[in-house]
Amino acid sequence: MSQAETRNFTLRETVLGDHVIRTVNYFFRDSNASNARLASTIAPAYLKEYGKDEFVLADIGCSRAEDTWSTAAAFAVNGVKARITALDINTEVLACVDRPYHSTFADLEADLYEWNLPRECLDLFEEVDEYHIRPGPELRGMVTFGVHDIREQPLPPGFDGAIVNSFFFYYLRQPYRRHLAPIIGNIAAGLTPGGLVVAGGYGPVPVCAFLDAGFEVAEDWNPQPSTPNFFIYQPAQVAK
Repeated sequence: MSQAETRNFTLRETVLGDHVIRTVNYFFRDSNASNARLASTIAPAYLKEYGKDEFVLADIGCSRAEDTWSTAAAFAVNGVKARITALDINTEVLACVDRPYHSTFADLEADLYEWNLPRECLDLFEEVDEYHIRPGPELRGMVTFGVHDIREQPLPPGFDGAIVNSFFFYYLRQPYRRHLAPIIGNIAAGLTPGGLVVAGGYGPVPVCAFLDAGFEVAEDWNPQPSTPNFFIYQPAQVAK
């Protein structure tokens, strides 16, 4: 590959005004292991309760999509049908998702341990060369990508769940804290009643802001979590 083709492999930045967000994004990272619980346990229970056969998921702040492909692999290896829409404000990082990733099968196998996923997940990826892999056809068929500014744009309707990048709320400090309530409202706009949100896994989650927007902590779906990061949308609870 040419230098121009590899240059964006290390691009992990989104610029919001004068603020630069540098994200950490790699396959099957432990801070996003909640996504594996969503795929293996919570989404199947949700589909059974609501009589659906496919879980429609938004991945908000997907960056270079290592987390997105990891989540898709968790659904696939658990035999749960899912359709994932991965969204980010940054067109440059989205341009990287069609390129091979600097990783190896050995790296992936080590990372699978963090999510307690079987080695069969490796079959969902393809080896490009000694140092690069890419998601295989099954994963690519599960995921579509789009540019979306969740600060300003509501999610389109029809999602059963949403994953919010684990660094998303960490960076919503001043001067962007004012966007928090509208952002959660924009997430809720796309969820069906009873829809689920997996909110990060790195740093504090703004529980009160979710409750104010009509969510409740999803204790029945995710008992005894180390921190409340699963929420269920109950729009009837929004204050009039």
